Amino acid sequence: MPAYDEFLLAAFESNGIDYLLKPIRPERFAIAVDKYHMLKGHFSAGLEALLTSLDQSPRCRERVLVRKGLDYISVQAEDVAYVFTSDKLVFLVTDTGMQFVLDRRLADLEGELDPARFFRANRAWLVHIDAVARCRPWGKGKLHLSLRPPVENEIVVSQERAAAFRSWLGG
Repeated sequence: MPAYDEFLLAAFESNGIDYLLKPIRPERFAIAVDKYHMLKGHFSAGLEALLTSLDQSPRCRERVLVRKGLDYISVQAEDVAYVFTSDKLVFLVTDTGMQFVLDRRLADLEGELDPARFFRANRAWLVHIDAVARCRPWGKGKLHLSLRPPVENEIVVSQERAAAFRSWLGG
């Protein structure tokens, strides 16, 4: 057996369950298989709970409730071009240019919408990826955004957020 010591050590260093020598005895093989099942049960015990919790993770909002006069209507998130704040009010603009008032804070909506589709450009603007017509450098590492439907305001992404914006936009 001393000739096999180095193989034995290598087996256990690589997380081997057992080390069987030829000829393999059925009782030793059965012990190794039992040990495998015990370890598998131990390490996969929480797996089902983990998979269940991942399945119940919060989903991104698919619709946004907006005010239209005295009524409320539901707008699909994919139809939202951008959301912005002005004079302490929050407005949602659709890709067709319709503008609505929201009864929620921009920060709350940002946390509920899909981050792959929506980006917080600055304190006042949350933009949908398909609404970004173009962006261009705007001095000292900042970016200036042009959106569709077009807006009169200048939308600037700060130097600190510009790299994240370019990465988000490039996919």
